[in-house]
Amino acid sequence: MKLVLGISLCLLMLLPVIGHSQQRLIAEVDLTLIKIEGLQLGMTQQLVRNLLQQRYNTEGNSQFLRAGVQCDKQQCTATAVGAELQELLQVQFNASGELNWLVLQRRYQGGSSPEECLSQAEQQIDSLRQQYSPDNAQRRYRQHSVSLLLNKTGYPQPAENSLHGFRAQIKCDPLAKGAAEAEFELRDQS
Repeated sequence: MKLVLGISLCLLMLLPVIGHSQQRLIAEVDLTLIKIEGLQLGMTQQLVRNLLQQRYNTEGNSQFLRAGVQCDKQQCTATAVGAELQELLQVQFNASGELNWLVLQRRYQGGSSPEECLSQAEQQIDSLRQQYSPDNAQRRYRQHSVSLLLNKTGYPQPAENSLHGFRAQIKCDPLAKGAAEAEFELRDQS
């Protein structure tokens, strides 16, 4: 009898939580204002190609030991390797030849310890939030990572972020001395 009463009380306490749970909406911004390595949505393929050639030129950028850019009609890929940095940037274009998706993946040394790495990651994500969505207090913290999601104006649902949004995530390796992996993705499939 006590067990049944205890379980009933627990269920009654959970009802308000279950009944009022709503999916959080994601802050909405003008995605064309967001830049990743100088690139933004809507840029022409020729402009993107020129900017990538400038950025991923080993003569002009001393942090890269090796770098290269490859482009075709629908996409460009840029890679770079340095002493403490590895980078892969992929860009896709829509039928009009305008940039509509890009992702930057970067591995780098984010400090001398996992804690310092995470502190720097929090500062980088907060800087992005301040720059693109200062009224938005949302940041997602996990044990070893920090992330930020922003959606295109008119698309507040979390599921829409994969089609119309910006995502930044920085992970710190808990076993390595400050090793970090960052991924920045910007996409508009409209």
